[in-house]
Amino acid sequence: MRIKFFLFLIFILSGISYSRAQVAEGKFLLGGSATFNHTKATNEIVNMDQRTDNVSADVLVGKFISSSVAVGLIGQYSHVKSGQSKYNGFGIGVFGRKYKSLGAKFYLIGQGDVMYLHSSATAVSGSTNKLLSNGGVLDLFPGVSYALTPKFQMELMIPGFFSMSYITQKNETGGSVTSKQNQFSAGLNLDRNVISNLGIGFKFIL
Repeated sequence: MRIKFFLFLIFILSGISYSRAQVAEGKFLLGGSATFNHTKATNEIVNMDQRTDNVSADVLVGKFISSSVAVGLIGQYSHVKSGQSKYNGFGIGVFGRKYKSLGAKFYLIGQGDVMYLHSSATAVSGSTNKLLSNGGVLDLFPGVSYALTPKFQMELMIPGFFSMSYITQKNETGGSVTSKQNQFSAGLNLDRNVISNLGIGFKFIL
């Protein structure tokens, strides 16, 4: 349903939008998002309220080093608090984008990024349990962009198309390390359900 709406919107806007064949070298590419969610549930058995706060944000800042290639930095942050349990995570990395003009204000996009990730999850149940994670991830994914105006583009991306990661985890209980593990994973998502992961986004070109 989202895909049909996206394509329909592009079709309508194609008659009124500005035609742009290339992006000038030296222009900046900006994008990002931020979300906040708060919920409260009441446990009738113990007559207590369970509050959950969820905050997340990500940002992308890049520069066109040619009319079809942009490189830059990406960052993300997330925080979840539910009762006495907490989760904090952040990531920082670099990305590269290649644009291929398809005509009529459409572009084919190929993006690759490499990020360092860190997270800390703490749960309190008699004793304090903490899970610390550190590692890196490589993501490669395609997409399509449409120039609504010279400075504003709509995108349809396929995140998780190819991903490779290496994560180390350490579990602490009561301040003492109880377990350690290393995780390596790599995968190419060619399943038909990959369409359900399509994401619509927007980018500014300044």
